[in-house]
Amino acid sequence: MPPRTRSRALPAGATAKETKPAQSSATRKTASKSASKAPPNKKVRGKKEASNKDQVKKDFVFQFASLPLELFLEISNHLYPLDLIHLSRTTKRFRSVFMRRFAAETWRAALANAGLPPCPDDSMSEPRYAALMFLEQCTECHKVATRHMDPIFLLRLCYPCRKRMALKPGTVGKLAGVLSCSRYLVPTKGKTRPKWYRADEYEDIEATFHELSKGDQGVFREWMQRRQEYIRTRHERAQPLIHWIEDREEEEKRTVVELENARAAGVETRLLNLGWELIDIRVAESRCAEWRGLVYKPKPLTNKDWEGMFSHLHGEVLQAREHRLMQEAREREKERKRIIRDWLDSLRGQKLKSECLTLCWNEQLDTSSTSGPAGTLGPPLYPRGVEKRDIAIGIALVPKSGDLLHQCPEIEELLRGDISTDEFLLKFQEKEDFLKAHYSRWRTEMESSLVKLLPKGSKPVETQTPDFTLTPHLNPLSMDLRVLLRADSRFNLNLGGRMHYYPETFDYYRHESVYDEKSSGVAKRVLQALGRPDASYLEMQGLGESFLCLRCINDPTYYTWDKLIEHYVNEEITWQTLDRKCKVLAGEGKGIVISFIHGLEETNEKPLVRLVASADKAPYSNSPQSLCQVCHIIHHYHRTGTAHIARHINEVHLVENPVLGVHYTNLSDDHLW
Repeated sequence: MPPRTRSRALPAGATAKETKPAQSSATRKTASKSASKAPPNKKVRGKKEASNKDQVKKDFVFQFASLPLELFLEISNHLYPLDLIHLSRTTKRFRSVFMRRFAAETWRAALANAGLPPCPDDSMSEPRYAALMFLEQCTECHKVATRHMDPIFLLRLCYPCRKRMALKPGTVGKLAGVLSCSRYLVPTKGKTRPKWYRADEYEDIEATFHELSKGDQGVFREWMQRRQEYIRTRHERAQPLIHWIEDREEEEKRTVVELENARAAGVETRLLNLGWELIDIRVAESRCAEWRGLVYKPKPLTNKDWEGMFSHLHGEVLQAREHRLMQEAREREKERKRIIRDWLDSLRGQKLKSECLTLCWNEQLDTSSTSGPAGTLGPPLYPRGVEKRDIAIGIALVPKSGDLLHQCPEIEELLRGDISTDEFLLKFQEKEDFLKAHYSRWRTEMESSLVKLLPKGSKPVETQTPDFTLTPHLNPLSMDLRVLLRADSRFNLNLGGRMHYYPETFDYYRHESVYDEKSSGVAKRVLQALGRPDASYLEMQGLGESFLCLRCINDPTYYTWDKLIEHYVNEEITWQTLDRKCKVLAGEGKGIVISFIHGLEETNEKPLVRLVASADKAPYSNSPQSLCQVCHIIHHYHRTGTAHIARHINEVHLVENPVLGVHYTNLSDDHLW
């Protein structure tokens, strides 16, 4: 059925001249007379020119319409559907031509030009099909509807109509099998397309469904089969249109992406023309959340758009540039440090890495034998059976690389300032020989400065005795190094820290250790007691756990050299604390006596220490223990063997006849810990 139209077609031979309205002679005379009296003003002249332009357009349209119908339709066959729709709505004459039945082939040709498949509904005319597909107009309310039409229901709905007419599967319930569904009625927000149903169809089918379900079941099943067959046929016929719409959607997406990319490229080009770096633009884009909303829009970039977004984009790119420059500066700094670190490592590889010292014990010979090679140094220093083990230490000849980077003034000067790697290499090569000579002297100069901290008159250690030989691997031992290896040359890190010997902790460019006078004094006194006043700490450490304190009143405990020195130092600290408490009690009339039995005064004739052979060491004894009640008065817990408690009270507290329960208490096994 051809579409209805209210326009009437003009005769085929009608022209623009025939359709021009006639003017009366009176009107023409009046206009001529008024024109002769005064010239027309600008307003009248403007209106006359505008009417002339409109008249030219009308003359062109009517001249185009005056073509033979066959030629006019042949030209129209090359138009696209939307162009044909707009042309048909230009004038009543065009509408009369294109809304006739004989123009159906023209519409089909226009639809074919767009690649559109035939309409699934044979009852829909070609003009209506074209309007449905290409006019952004709601089928129900005729308002703007920009989304694609639905290929199943053949509808194009705006948002209010979609909200009113679209039903979800949960709403239709068991009627879903007899209702047409479409995945294109509502635009999808993701990749999945849920099913949608029409509310008007649901209302129509619902009444029929309930009515037939209560009647003859055979009739009901037959109706169900017809509905399902209808739905299946409807979907099959809509498949070509579905594919066309999906292809068009993909094409539109690609078009949108192309427009967005073109706009982004325009923004990028303008920023590049202003002197910004491409890397800063890309980084700013990746970090700025608002960048995409401002730049990536499917429309051309105008000067107005650029002015609106420039201030924001400029700030983001500026931040990205500053961050990049900071990163590049840090990378250049890392590269400069790496060059220096590699150079220092190369120095270590050039026999400057470290010096190794080894103390090796000689095999003990029979001292009763008088025969031997010429030049024998004398009898052994230590009795047979004392534990002896070789000791080796390493002495760094070049300070640590990381310490040099932060402590050395020459290297700090090279690292100061942000310069390129090539420029840094030139400056570094100029000072390379100076630095190499300077760091080669670093160990010697540091040893010389450390010797000045020691007491005057300190003698160097022996390097060869009947018991051992101290051998360097590379260079001969300097006199300063031999003095620093003394067992009574002890140092302390930052006053109050851990006591240590050289070269421990001395591999930094600038050391912070000081001479530890207290522990060094203890070591000096013990060495004198052993008859080895000038021994090295390597010699003492090589004797292992062979040292027995002869001042302790307890079961024997065997110490290493370092533990023995710490023992004497700690005993003095403990006694000083207890002595202060005794003085407080003395002021209250409750004083007790605490004698310092570990004193190192030369007037004290009691022996200090003795070396014990491995075979002579007493085994660990789980003997009964006693607690000193006199020490307990000043809150000092002193426990010792029951066999030694009386001697402790006698020598420490000067009590001649200690009494059980008064001066001491025996501890049961339950109290031992």
